[in-house]
Amino acid sequence: MWLTKLKIAAALLFAVVAGAGLVRLPAPAAEPPKPEKPVVVHEDAILQRMALSPDGEVVATVGVTHDGSTYNSTVKLWDAQTGKLKRSLDEEKDSHLEIAFSRDFLAVGVNGKLSGAERGPREVRLLDAKMLEPKHKIDETLVPGIRSWTALAFSPDGKRLAVAGYAEGAFVKLWDVEKQKLIESRMDLGEIPHEQNEVRCLAFSPDGKLVAAAWGDAKVRLFDGRTGEFTTLLDTNLKPESRHGVGGIAFSADSKTIASRGGDNTVVLWDVSEGKARRTLKRHKGEVDAVAFSRDGRWLATGGRTAKENVYEVFLWDAATGEVNQAFPNLTEWVHMIAFSPDGKTLAVCGGHGSGEDKDVKTSGRLTLFRLE
Repeated sequence: MWLTKLKIAAALLFAVVAGAGLVRLPAPAAEPPKPEKPVVVHEDAILQRMALSPDGEVVATVGVTHDGSTYNSTVKLWDAQTGKLKRSLDEEKDSHLEIAFSRDFLAVGVNGKLSGAERGPREVRLLDAKMLEPKHKIDETLVPGIRSWTALAFSPDGKRLAVAGYAEGAFVKLWDVEKQKLIESRMDLGEIPHEQNEVRCLAFSPDGKLVAAAWGDAKVRLFDGRTGEFTTLLDTNLKPESRHGVGGIAFSADSKTIASRGGDNTVVLWDVSEGKARRTLKRHKGEVDAVAFSRDGRWLATGGRTAKENVYEVFLWDAATGEVNQAFPNLTEWVHMIAFSPDGKTLAVCGGHGSGEDKDVKTSGRLTLFRLE
């Protein structure tokens, strides 16, 4: 009897104390927030190139269409939050374009009139980033014998533009944006087979000290980000005769690691200071064509195709552990490029493909803006 009264008194005391706010019961576990639906933009063009503005507000894409006789390219600018079209530049007939964004400029590399006897312009146009009016130009008077521009990348401060192309051979040069001139540099790369002597893409390190170039001979070459001098060779050990060289490349936030495509559907993480492979990531079922690090260094995103038709992959990796954090579903277009927004809250993925032959070529593309947890 006495024990029963004691239990009742204790229960009453607990209720009073809890009601007074002195004891807080644990709240029921909340369900994890559901990820937002991605913003998807469908185009009748293959979205081959993409660049995000440094403020994260604009996504620029290069879309390629076929008019029955030639492939034509158009630069479009999209709102990075809503996917709404902000501006479309004039279509470049029978042309291939490269793009890069800085705070002040949108650089457009133009390879005009690819077919026929008469060749179109080969120039890099620097447009005002806000008004998109032409300000400067790099053309054949500055790079004699230029045949094509193949990649562009601005330094983090926007003061230098790395340009890659092909003249007598493949090259990487630096353009001083303020002085409007090329920075003279030597580039002794040794013997590279002619059919593999092409730069596929460029990446500036976040600290601005290095430029990485993915080459068609399945090697990554590093250049000084201030002088343009060649410094380091990273040998991926891919077989050039059976591959298409190195796809996308990206620097980590601390500039100490480079991610690039490896053999057997892998991604290789390179130690920049030692020039050696540090880790190999395995998850993709096909070739990896695009890689990107988030600005805070937490995440690595990779994208590519699989052996199955119309099945494509994008993975989000923990950059520290090499574990897959998330896989992105329902991708129906060949992934060409991926990029994080500056705040790391959005992952932009662009791609597309063409089908048919001759006059019956059909093109399609998709820009997807994934909202990250």
